Amino acid sequence: MASPGNALATVTVVATDAAKPVFLSAQTKTTTRIDTTWSENINGTTVNDSGTEFTVTGFAVSAADDNSDNVVELTVATMPTDATPDVTFTNTGTFTDLAGNQAVTPTTRTATDGTAPTLSAVHIQSNNANTAFAKVGDTIIVSFTSSETISTPTVTIAGHASVTPTASHPGADDWQATYVMVSGDTEGLVTFSIAFSDTVGNPGVAVSTVGDVSSVTFDKTNPLVAITTPAVDSVTTVNNVTGVFVVSDTNAVTCAYTVTVDHVGSAAIACAGASITALTDGRRVLALTATDAAGNFTTTNSSFVVNLDTNLTVGSGKDFTTIQAAVNGATTGDDITIDTGAYPEAVTIASKDLDLIGSGGAVTATSFTLASTTVSGSTDVTAPTVQVNASAKITDGVLLSSSVLNIGSGTFTDNFTIDKDLTVTCGVGGGTTTQTKGIVITANGVTVNNCTFSGNIAGDAFINLDSDTAHSGISLTNNTFSGAITTWHLIRAGGNKTDLTITGNTFTGSTSGTDNAMILLGVAGDNIDVSNNSFSSFPSTYGFVAIQQNASGGARTTDLTIDSNTFDYTGYANGSGSEAISVRYASHVVVTNNILTGSASATTYEAGITLASVNSTGGQSVISGNTVDGFSRGIRIQRWASGDGNSDDIEITNNAVTDGVVLTGSESSTGVGLFLAGVTNLFVDENTVTGHTNAGVYIPATVSDGGANTITNMIIGGSTASFNDFSSNTDGMDNFTTTTASAQYNWWGSSTGPNHSPENIPGVGSSVSDYVDYSPWCTNSSCTTFGSSDPIDHFDIDPSAGSAIVNVLITLTVTAKDSADITRVNDTSVVSMAADHGASLGTLLLTLISGTRDTTVTNSVTGTVNVSGIKVGGSATGSTSVSFTSSDPDAPTIISHSPADDATDVAVTTVPYITFSEALKASTVNSTNIQLKKYSDNSNVSATVSLVEGGTRVNITPDSSLANNTQYYFAVSTSVQDEAGNALVTALDVGSRDSHEFTTVAIEPVVVDEIVAESSTATADDTYINGWHYIYRITVNTDETDLSVKFTDWDNADTTDTIAANGNMRVLFNSVTANGLGAVVGLTDSDIEDGFGDVDSYAIGNDYTDQSPSVIDISGLDTSSVRDGRQVQFDVYTKLPVTTVPGFYTTTYGIQVN
Repeated sequence: MASPGNALATVTVVATDAAKPVFLSAQTKTTTRIDTTWSENINGTTVNDSGTEFTVTGFAVSAADDNSDNVVELTVATMPTDATPDVTFTNTGTFTDLAGNQAVTPTTRTATDGTAPTLSAVHIQSNNANTAFAKVGDTIIVSFTSSETISTPTVTIAGHASVTPTASHPGADDWQATYVMVSGDTEGLVTFSIAFSDTVGNPGVAVSTVGDVSSVTFDKTNPLVAITTPAVDSVTTVNNVTGVFVVSDTNAVTCAYTVTVDHVGSAAIACAGASITALTDGRRVLALTATDAAGNFTTTNSSFVVNLDTNLTVGSGKDFTTIQAAVNGATTGDDITIDTGAYPEAVTIASKDLDLIGSGGAVTATSFTLASTTVSGSTDVTAPTVQVNASAKITDGVLLSSSVLNIGSGTFTDNFTIDKDLTVTCGVGGGTTTQTKGIVITANGVTVNNCTFSGNIAGDAFINLDSDTAHSGISLTNNTFSGAITTWHLIRAGGNKTDLTITGNTFTGSTSGTDNAMILLGVAGDNIDVSNNSFSSFPSTYGFVAIQQNASGGARTTDLTIDSNTFDYTGYANGSGSEAISVRYASHVVVTNNILTGSASATTYEAGITLASVNSTGGQSVISGNTVDGFSRGIRIQRWASGDGNSDDIEITNNAVTDGVVLTGSESSTGVGLFLAGVTNLFVDENTVTGHTNAGVYIPATVSDGGANTITNMIIGGSTASFNDFSSNTDGMDNFTTTTASAQYNWWGSSTGPNHSPENIPGVGSSVSDYVDYSPWCTNSSCTTFGSSDPIDHFDIDPSAGSAIVNVLITLTVTAKDSADITRVNDTSVVSMAADHGASLGTLLLTLISGTRDTTVTNSVTGTVNVSGIKVGGSATGSTSVSFTSSDPDAPTIISHSPADDATDVAVTTVPYITFSEALKASTVNSTNIQLKKYSDNSNVSATVSLVEGGTRVNITPDSSLANNTQYYFAVSTSVQDEAGNALVTALDVGSRDSHEFTTVAIEPVVVDEIVAESSTATADDTYINGWHYIYRITVNTDETDLSVKFTDWDNADTTDTIAANGNMRVLFNSVTANGLGAVVGLTDSDIEDGFGDVDSYAIGNDYTDQSPSVIDISGLDTSSVRDGRQVQFDVYTKLPVTTVPGFYTTTYGIQVN
């Protein structure tokens, strides 16, 4: 053996080739080529180019060529594609390998088949009568012949490869494949492809073209056919029609037609159309059929009418089955005869005049629309809804409608009568419907809505509800009246109307005749609602009433509501004057929320709201929530005629009646807010009646019929909650009767009350006349305090404090009161004051100012002092008592505390404290009297209570840290005293805890408590057991249940080398105890990689999502029950690959909880 390190000797080996080349095999490659394969490369220079060394059974050899290693190619006479002839090699002495060795000879080998087959006679056609076309359901046939026996080929037709070819067309090497076309196939030339190979696996070149001129076009679309003339439902008045057709298709088309009754046999016709003659009267159907080259065909029909007698019929089997179709086909002057029955259609008749004729029974359509037409017809023909548009007649709409009549925009100039239960709505479809003539309503249940009435129609009414004929259920809504009825009324509702509604109407620039009304209501009405109407821009031509109800001399109207209307008299100046609302002789009348703006002047009389001889049986008649401004008389309540009786049981409440204007010649009774004449059981409260030139309330001596004014049980104001504002009037209230009017508890514009001599001369508020009981009155506008001019009864003597330290003044307030204990605000009495026990008074003779005056009392000794007063020159007295002490009278209070109320995120180590108003007695400061409690269960926090900072601050030092995210509150007993022994004024306890609580800071989602290095040195041997091992101890918020860990790659501090975290790090976690492993003896790499027992193993990497197989479930686990949050531990192992460069490595970790 050589010594280590000695080189081996050099040895040279030389090899030689003495083997002869051997002819191994032969294979046909084409029909004229055979490749021979040899055991080694042949020297090409020794190969005879003419191929004389080779013979091929049945096929002459013409050439040989050594073109590739180990192969000699032979060129032979044309062979079949499946030929396998014998090939014989005979060496003539020159055929050698590269070493010059002569080939083994002779040698014969049978050639294997290596030639691809071919196809011929490829052809395509369909089984359609026209084999060059196919439609859906036709069969496509592809046929072809193979050059040799082949395996079953794969044929695709029209993109479908599932076609199965057969070898029965017509011989063994002849094939055909078929496919039936379906609707999902693509139109156009049908494509195909053939994939094939011979029985030994030589593949032929795929074929997708025919060997002849055959093709098949797939056409699945029927021709498009339309009949332009005659159009469907068209009407011809002659016995022939020129047909006009539209026919189209991608291929050639032929056409044929029939006509019911007149031409029942099919006949050819030009596809563009031609004349059709010899037609007879009635409905006919023309059928046109078009057929394309593939046999697809379409038949379309046009049903039309031949009208030779000017009468169209509607019904089953008639000219038309619908009224609309008949109307469309008719010409002006035609009759339309309609069979009895319901026709669910909306019929429009425009620009033609027709006769609609029933057949003796009811004919009902869904609706009719009339435009620029006149329609005659029997009462048998109706529709629930009829629309009348411009140039049609509303009368025709009434005739045809059975329920709803809609009127479009335009001007209509004919009178008409609504004699059936209809809802008439104008402006339907947009625009304005203007009616310049009056309408008469003679039926019940009629609604007229959104119409505009314009023009001057003199002695007629725009809407006349059939005089005083009884009707019910009539509604007049949202109409506009801009015209004049110069000698009558705009709306004459008349008498005997029940369930009448007049709402949302606008009266602008309109008027009624003198002493006539825009809205007139008559006798014996019931449940009438006149609301949300607007009256404005009145011409000054006539003196009128806007809303008038007059049943005087007849039966009362009952349950009349006049609500939320507006009246604007701006610019009106007629000397005859006007009334906005006038109700005469009615019961249960409600006038509410109306806005009346007057323009009364010295020459124009205007009255706002008048109720005359109106009554109720239980407070149902109310005038409330109205605004009445600028009238001669704002609200009138009176008796109309002696036989009608007083107005009785009425409440006037919550109205604003302002700025009344005096009329020249009637100065004493105009310019007033409330005019009251002939009333019984009248209640006036919560009104504002201000700014009247004459008087807020005027009560005349007589009524309109000349009789004496009687006021019985009339209360104006009367309580602290039901006062009126009568401020800023020249006179607050004038009563010219000898019956005292009750007007207590009202505001007269001054705290001194209304002026009245002699009882209240100092009063500077709106004055009152005799026979007005005004005292007590409100001393402020909100009527929360009261004053009186009633006789003095006693004095109140009120001390500012019940006790004081000796020699400290106590203020005494002396107030004059009447027998109801109401201050006599204008009293100037002199009060003689006295005090016992040697006390000193500031004033012995005290003169009151505005009913009250202050003085003082004090004493130099302790004890009770009695103070009294008596009116000088009178008998009214008053008294009180106070006490004086020598010690601190003030009890301690809590000034503040820390943490403050509602404080959050307070540190758990905080020391709460309370600050008091003065020094506390130390013996009362203890953990019994001062505590910190948990809000959740009112349990005490164990703490030390101490008095600091001069005795005004108490610290509460908990024995241990407070709990995280916990609410606490302060509790302080009234046993806590100041140094003088005064007890704490108010305790802090569970009842007040919401005003003295705070909340500690919540624990963080996760906190790392400790990281322990079990092994900080490692061996680079690609094992976890010899790698790094760290234990992580963390605290987790109790709301978190899932744990994930990630690490960056470890970086070498001295080089650029790293240790990848992914693939080299694992986390081990005990899913039962959540404790770390520590220095476990006997642990293996398999234990670390796979886990063991209750310990689970997790692969980790650079991202939280790299943790596998999942997040770590830590729900319910906690290693320490005494600490807040939940404590858990886990172990991290890192293995070092064997290629790890030695050095000091660092990483960064992340811990995520959810």
